Amino acid sequence: MNKVLSIFARRLLSPDHQGCFSREKEAMPEFMVARSLFRSSIEVSPRTNITMRYSKLFITLIMALSLSTGKLVAQSLPSPWSLRASVGYGQFTEESPADSAGLQHLNNPSSDPTLNTLGSLAAAESLSQRKERVKETHIRFGAEYLIGDLRRFGLTIGLNYESANTHCLANCGEFNTAYSLALANSGSTGSQFTGISSLAFQTLLPVLEQLLRPESYRYVMIDFGFNWHILPAGHWDPYLGMGLGLGACIGDYQCEALKIAPRLGTRWNRSEGYYFFAELEYQTKVFTNRDAGIRILSEPVISPALHLGIGWNL
Repeated sequence: MNKVLSIFARRLLSPDHQGCFSREKEAMPEFMVARSLFRSSIEVSPRTNITMRYSKLFITLIMALSLSTGKLVAQSLPSPWSLRASVGYGQFTEESPADSAGLQHLNNPSSDPTLNTLGSLAAAESLSQRKERVKETHIRFGAEYLIGDLRRFGLTIGLNYESANTHCLANCGEFNTAYSLALANSGSTGSQFTGISSLAFQTLLPVLEQLLRPESYRYVMIDFGFNWHILPAGHWDPYLGMGLGLGACIGDYQCEALKIAPRLGTRWNRSEGYYFFAELEYQTKVFTNRDAGIRILSEPVISPALHLGIGWNL
């Protein structure tokens, strides 16, 4: 019996028999091999389970930290208040009715050749428009308050100082002045005029207005307004706004002034502490209650002005 078992063992271990087993293994269907590999791939060792648990804990911790950091960032936003200071320059050409002294010549012509010539020139001047160039400088101090978390809408308040210089370009009243002075000194009789004193008085009033009209004036305004910021969190923040100004002249000349000014501007946010800004205003101004009836600008004027400034976040 032992001899039989030894012979059977030698046959199993012979090369020919091992080759038979290998051929059977090679003949195994491909789907069985794939299934075996899949099962081995999804088997997870206890060490891998521990690693996956720690990975989930780490991801949860990172998410919690990110949320808490976001809340801290939201709480550390800079103050909505900022102080602003700027300087500006504006220039415009104004047309207004010329001095009316020469119109008296049309109703009461003179037989004196000199007066008649001056009267005709003065009348032509009175029928034309006076044209003058106005240059303005601006100094402004103010503040802006940004509303809400988005901070797209801001309220502004400021104190604005403006000084202006005028220069007449055409129909500046020279002929009217010469005609009125010549008429006042003339020896015309009452037959030529309904009353020389009355006519001289009527012509001298526009002349006095011309002579007393200031070539420079200054005024102070309190400005109120709002801005709509397009990119409040951006490095460059363009915005649209509107301003309203109420003020009065300072110095010897007395007047009140009203201003409405739509504006287009941009902020250059250099850091959390400060920013630079530029504004282009399209101002419409009206001067009222002129001192003794003397006009600065007789009609509402439209004057563009460019402002450059710096702001400090509080």
